[in-house]
Amino acid sequence: MEWLTEARKQVDGILSKFPRDLAEAAKETAVELLSEELKKIPVPLVGTILSKAVKQALKSRAAGGPGIGDVLELLQDMQRSDDDFLHGLTALGEDVDRLNALIGSVVKLVEETKSALTVPKLIISEPEYNPKYPVSDNELNFCLMNIGGGAVKVPEMNLIVEKCEPETKIDYTAPAAPPIFLRLKVRLSPNTFHYPLLQLNNEPFRRYGAHAEGAEDVCVQMSSETNARYYTRIRIPYKEMTTDQDKELVYPPLDKPPIPVSFPYAPCWDRHVTPDNMLGREAVLTEIINTFGIARLILEETSPSDDAAHYKLIDEKLHEIGFFMGLGYLPYVLDRFIPPVARMIKAEKQYGALKVVLELTHQTMRYPRGQFFGGGGEEAIEALCDLVDKEDVKRQIREFFQKQDEQSRQEILTKVCEAI
Repeated sequence: MEWLTEARKQVDGILSKFPRDLAEAAKETAVELLSEELKKIPVPLVGTILSKAVKQALKSRAAGGPGIGDVLELLQDMQRSDDDFLHGLTALGEDVDRLNALIGSVVKLVEETKSALTVPKLIISEPEYNPKYPVSDNELNFCLMNIGGGAVKVPEMNLIVEKCEPETKIDYTAPAAPPIFLRLKVRLSPNTFHYPLLQLNNEPFRRYGAHAEGAEDVCVQMSSETNARYYTRIRIPYKEMTTDQDKELVYPPLDKPPIPVSFPYAPCWDRHVTPDNMLGREAVLTEIINTFGIARLILEETSPSDDAAHYKLIDEKLHEIGFFMGLGYLPYVLDRFIPPVARMIKAEKQYGALKVVLELTHQTMRYPRGQFFGGGGEEAIEALCDLVDKEDVKRQIREFFQKQDEQSRQEILTKVCEAI
């Protein structure tokens, strides 16, 4: 990491120009000046990171967060050695390995173009798409920089959806027991195709100086109003400051496919997608019922056992059809899935699917790891009762969930199936 020593020397030179009592004075003008000087450090990204840390400290002082004194003390400590500089960056929330890769990439690009380029060249470096949904938002990370000469002004960063279609895959997982980025959050909708990210996040225009000055790590965090797959592209208009010429940076390039950003139906994580606002509801219900049916066959072919290897084999088979968390979490998954599935059954008038849901529940309850219903699951039970009109059948469904004896539960299941 050859850049460490250079960055450390730059910080030392900048701090030597400021009074030692800056932390006590905490004058906003002096803090702004310090922030601007740090931003000029001729090491890609590092100046931007330290400048933002100083500004954030000024803002967080009133809220009881780290103050200017804390950040100045950290900057002073970072001057002692390259290792201390690395520790300081880590304390600021930076992923040092990613930062080192980015700086290495930028330095190489700058060296290749610095002598030849006399005009700006805005680029996206190290793009990385991370499909994190439903655990969190899907993310597109990239570093935005000008590796040419002059400077550019970026008034907006646009996320463009080129196509949207229903996402009919199902996520059957369930929950088990920050670096300094420009984070741009956006909630996608099937009816909207243009998202001005800076405007939506109340961010001002960006300025990127020559040879990667002010380079910025950008994280676009995408959520969705419903189950959909969006085909997206980033389009960044910018203006060359010297010529006043308008240009545009597009990622992926137009000769490449757009990025597919998927949001599968995942009621164990996110319950705002309901049968009422779901896309491709009939296809989603068909997928769920088919998967439930296969899961029922997997459990039906085996019997409860004290052998750990036996359960491992069951879990492996369930994993293959999408139940990645295995038999132990299947009752919890059913508890979350049954209410919306019951609403889908009613909306699509597919009442025969009730039999599949009850059969999988019955097989799940045969196993000690599957004992969930009885002390809980009231919402799921009542949702299934709502699918039948006869009061005696409703009563039988409730009794079905209370029975721990397999034979008694099977007898009730047979009666219910005959009635529907």
